[in-house]
Amino acid sequence: MDNGAAMTADPIRSRFADDPEMREIVAFFVAEVPNRLHELRQAWSSGDRVRVRTIAHQMKGAAGGYGFGEIGESAARLEAALARADRASTPSNDARGAFESFVSLLARVTEAG
Repeated sequence: MDNGAAMTADPIRSRFADDPEMREIVAFFVAEVPNRLHELRQAWSSGDRVRVRTIAHQMKGAAGGYGFGEIGESAARLEAALARADRASTPSNDARGAFESFVSLLARVTEAG
């Protein structure tokens, strides 16, 4: 397996984690992550790619604002992979991989909460 598997245990912290003015809103974002994970998994399991794409789009914008750039970038990759799959009208391994990567990152945020 690649080194990425070993890194999954490392929590992801906001770049604003030590900023007293941002601490409360970062905590709010982190507290909402388990709800988003649940929504994402449910939408993916039911084949609702539109809902998955909507959540990814929302997280793409929000994550950066809360200091989680890596999550925002992963959300953007998922959104793009789903758009490509939609254009091809077929499920794609690229979209599945992007989804799994995004969910893995979000789970690491909850650990850091």
